[in-house]
Amino acid sequence: MLSQLAMNVLIATGLTAGVAIACARSIMMQAKIKTVRVRTGQHRRAVD
Repeated sequence: MLSQLAMNVLIATGLTAGVAIACARSIMMQAKIKTVRVRTGQHRRAVD
């Protein structure tokens, strides 16, 4: 029982970690795209 439970916990943590990493990567990519758009976009022109 303990071994099965431990394996389930390890699998669950691995899956959640993988999902979290994937979400973090997508958020980072979106943030990079947003910052690039802001830098080269209308906000800078308005400030200037």
